[in-house]
Amino acid sequence: MRDYLKESQEWLGSPKPLKDMLAEDRSALLTTLVKYLGHSDIYKRKYAAFCLGQVGDDSVLPALQNAFNREPDGGGKDAMGAALAALKKMPASSGSTEEQRQQYVGEIYDKGIPDWVRQVGGVKSAAGSGESRSTGSTAAKASSGGCLTLAVGALILLAVIVGVMVIW
Repeated sequence: MRDYLKESQEWLGSPKPLKDMLAEDRSALLTTLVKYLGHSDIYKRKYAAFCLGQVGDDSVLPALQNAFNREPDGGGKDAMGAALAALKKMPASSGSTEEQRQQYVGEIYDKGIPDWVRQVGGVKSAAGSGESRSTGSTAAKASSGGCLTLAVGALILLAVIVGVMVIW
């Protein structure tokens, strides 16, 4: 089982173990992890989300939800979705253990973000698509619609040009 707090120490550039920091000043560590959700480096955002899911403090839910809503599809969004699922289903206040949350975050990350997490976040999923991970299918549909419009426009322009040439 992965220990995200241990793995994240190097990714987040922490001079000491995050578990030690959590024990010394929980609030400061949570504040720092929340700040990393907005970092330009996807790995920092991703590991911060994993850590927040493992810690299980549901006071960070609003910040994590906002970061999830802003995050583009991909590994960062998947990590945030897994952390959201863990915080909503088994926050520390429910009596769940850190190990249970570690396992759950990993399972959700591997299987894909549950629809109920996407819907609460205002992110629509492709219903019945059978996709286990965010693949940007909505963006692909929008893109293909834009390509179709462009193709039709090009055909109309070509017809106009041919018509003008025939008239000459």
